[in-house]
Amino acid sequence: IQPDVSLYDYALDTTFENGDYTRSTLELAVDVANITDAEANRTVRATVYDANGAQVGEPMTAEVSVPAKSADASQAATATVELSQVFENPELWSAETPNLYTIVFELRQDGKTVNAFARRFGFKEFVMRGQDGSGTSEMTINGKNVEFYGVAAHENSPKGGQYVPYEIIVQDIVNAKQMNINSIRTCHYPQSVHMMELCDEYGIYVMDEFNNETHNGRDGVNNDAYKIDPSLSSRDFG
Repeated sequence: IQPDVSLYDYALDTTFENGDYTRSTLELAVDVANITDAEANRTVRATVYDANGAQVGEPMTAEVSVPAKSADASQAATATVELSQVFENPELWSAETPNLYTIVFELRQDGKTVNAFARRFGFKEFVMRGQDGSGTSEMTINGKNVEFYGVAAHENSPKGGQYVPYEIIVQDIVNAKQMNINSIRTCHYPQSVHMMELCDEYGIYVMDEFNNETHNGRDGVNNDAYKIDPSLSSRDFG
């Protein structure tokens, strides 16, 4: 059960300057929600741990003041805080070396943690160049050229239909890696969060379609009929 003032959402990005992959800036935007009738003051803390559970860097903290929910509001009031820290010599993530870190988010009140969750992430940078109509392009992961050997993945199973048991998702990912598949395109909707987490763990790139058959826009599709709800933010697109 979530407390009345709780962590609501987050966005995470790792950036690198001038092709220098020996250091990365971790940038966070953390949303806090308030469903009470009073303004709430809390502290947001984020701490990074490596694969062995050792803390990396210092905890990042910021104070947040979340307004009270208005009397006629059907949703909680929210406020966002931004956190960042530079990390030296991070272990980079790619399909060949899927190094993952864990970040723990905490919401604190009067020096005590009242709400928390953890997520895994990788330090990585994907860049696509050459989208100039010439028919050629270059894609890099952490500054190195990458070629995708991929498949389109629908969410279905012979026994469960669109309900796919966790063990089947694991087997699909293991089979993909054994067949030298390094990328998956979801068709045509976001997949199970378990699949996304397993792609992070095993090392698979994902083109995450969001309720539309985009083909990366290469066919010049008129997407007017599929315009996205403007209330969604970039973090809603994986």
